[in-house]
Amino acid sequence: MMPGWNLKFQKSGAAFGTWYPKPDAFDVMFIWSYKLDQEMMLLAPTLTAQMAEHVQQAADFMKNGRCIMFQADSAEVVEDYKRMCAIKKAPALRA
Repeated sequence: MMPGWNLKFQKSGAAFGTWYPKPDAFDVMFIWSYKLDQEMMLLAPTLTAQMAEHVQQAADFMKNGRCIMFQADSAEVVEDYKRMCAIKKAPALRA
């Protein structure tokens, strides 16, 4: 958690991160359930080196899951974030 204002993204009750603005980037807090831990660890090697390290070293968050903080300062990091969000809330299959 950081002081100041932030943006929280969620859809259908699933949180996709809290963004904290900075002059040239955003700091992002991303939390995932322990149920998704295996999928996140499988995704980690496909991410940028910086993001892979964050995922692999994620801290426990209130006994509900794991949490990382990272700086969204490049298009590559934002793409990694999108891929992590896709695991957290897979699109519903259409009939």
